[in-house]
Amino acid sequence: MKIKGVGIPVKDQEKALKFYTEKLGFIKKRDLPLGEGNRWLTVVSKDEQDGPELLLEPAPNHFEPAKGLPKSSKGCRYAVYPVQSR
Repeated sequence: MKIKGVGIPVKDQEKALKFYTEKLGFIKKRDLPLGEGNRWLTVVSKDEQDGPELLLEPAPNHFEPAKGLPKSSKGCRYAVYPVQSR
């Protein structure tokens, strides 16, 4: 199994593109208009251009990013599921 893409909801695709390319060193791979000012916009690692693409996905207007863990939480919660090899 190989992960080819991961969607990241962003409120402003242009600002997100600038952050991922100028601050984190990614490069733009795809930039296709979707209508209503939205784009299919992906970035990839400069070192692995055929690797996973991060889709800078337009977030709905009502999308509210996470504010962090509640004060009573310690660490991050996650689940691990066994995966069988083929």
